[in-house]
Amino acid sequence: MKKLAFLLIFGIMMVGTSYAQIKLGIRGGLNFDKVKMIEQPDNYKLVYDNGMGFHFGLTSQIEVLGLFVQPELLFSTLTNDVTLDDLSASGVDKIGKQRFNKVDVPVLAGVKFGTLKLGAGPVFTKIVSSKSQVLDENVRRSATVGYQLGAGFDFDKFNIELRYEGNLSKYGTGVKIGTSTYDFDHRMNQLILSTALYF
Repeated sequence: MKKLAFLLIFGIMMVGTSYAQIKLGIRGGLNFDKVKMIEQPDNYKLVYDNGMGFHFGLTSQIEVLGLFVQPELLFSTLTNDVTLDDLSASGVDKIGKQRFNKVDVPVLAGVKFGTLKLGAGPVFTKIVSSKSQVLDENVRRSATVGYQLGAGFDFDKFNIELRYEGNLSKYGTGVKIGTSTYDFDHRMNQLILSTALYF
């Protein structure tokens, strides 16, 4: 019985492998995000405007019988305009930029209907650096875990996708103004427009 089960599993694996299509390529595109705050600092009003950045890196896709797995390794950036209003000084504005640099490892899985593909999966993020022209260095975590939901189209060696990314952990405990730290509202969410070229 065990031998029969083994032969059956082995046979399914061999059939699946024979029908598998493996693609490797490069990916790039734009990221759009929004950061909000839970609390405002005393005597200040802190506002993050809508942010934008880019991503590029390596992509792959393993497809078997209409199902696919898509692991990637991407470097990405996000830049937000930050406004810091000093309310105790007649509302004097201090405006600058905050920039995040990070490495993302999304692993999407899903189904394909012809050229249309729908997928979802985890994304693992390593924060490489952050820099602000307005605030003290971000009190950030070294790594976060999130998820992506995506839809796109594959045209032979070309791919285009639109993804939504949410995070299951915060980028950090907040931002520092002087000696005080103030919390982010919640995890940073992104809308990602991406294209890929397969070799």
